Amino acid sequence: MGGSMGLAAAGGQQRLFIEVAPLAARHAWPITDGPAVLVSIADQDAHGELSEPMLRDLFDLTPAEIRVAAALFEGLEPAKVAERLKVAMPTIRSHLVHIYAKTGATGQSDLCRRLARLARH
Repeated sequence: MGGSMGLAAAGGQQRLFIEVAPLAARHAWPITDGPAVLVSIADQDAHGELSEPMLRDLFDLTPAEIRVAAALFEGLEPAKVAERLKVAMPTIRSHLVHIYAKTGATGQSDLCRRLARLARH
């Protein structure tokens, strides 16, 4: 299980957000072949975009899973994602199961929260 916290800058305003999340050993190579964690530190004032290579490298998402995750991150509901990608809802549900398993997200809002943190880098 991971966790998160904010760090205050001078003056007491929260500026940095730190999240620690478990990382599957296959994603930690070449550092370790055992348990590993991903430590993410983000400036709350920074803005950015999701990177396809980052999602592929960090979570081993397939191109289709990346398209689904990115569309959800844009704010589309799963049914609208299916329309945009021209696939059936069972396909979207299948991708979501894999995305949640690979990212450790517990649902759509948790996934979007995690992606928002990554996008700030």
